[in-house]
Amino acid sequence: MHLMIIEDDKAAAYSLKEYFGRVGYESDVFTNPREGVRAFKLGGYDTVLTDIKMPGLNGLEVLEEVRSQDPAARVIIMTGYADLEIAIAAVNSGAYAFFRKPLELDKVKECLQKINRQKERERHTKDLGNELMKLCMELKEFEKAIGSPRGLEGGTAHGKGANRADI
Repeated sequence: MHLMIIEDDKAAAYSLKEYFGRVGYESDVFTNPREGVRAFKLGGYDTVLTDIKMPGLNGLEVLEEVRSQDPAARVIIMTGYADLEIAIAAVNSGAYAFFRKPLELDKVKECLQKINRQKERERHTKDLGNELMKLCMELKEFEKAIGSPRGLEGGTAHGKGANRADI
């Protein structure tokens, strides 16, 4: 998983990067939320972990920008402010999760593991859908090939008429 961390507190941001690196997640830090949103446009991020209160662009605006680019994006909101209205607005805007600071890192890690499992199921479902489409196309080609096979219109080698059920 490639995680984007958007946090204007540089020390907190790099502490998160170090922690997530230790537990197996690659991450990039953006202390400027606008730079983070621009980087998201370039692709390559599975999940965004963003603070709410930041200069220039707040976390809800980051959420809105990211989700406008990728409606399936997972955005986790974190805040040091216990504002119920902000939490409700975040969830209503499509935030995947909402955590209060100081973060309980094990809970955030569990959330990321859940996202990983969901993404893996989505990839597996997509792969199965692609395989099904491929098989359907092969079946259509096969049906085209045997739709009116030459030599069977008048009968088979046994002298009986053939139909599709016999083939």
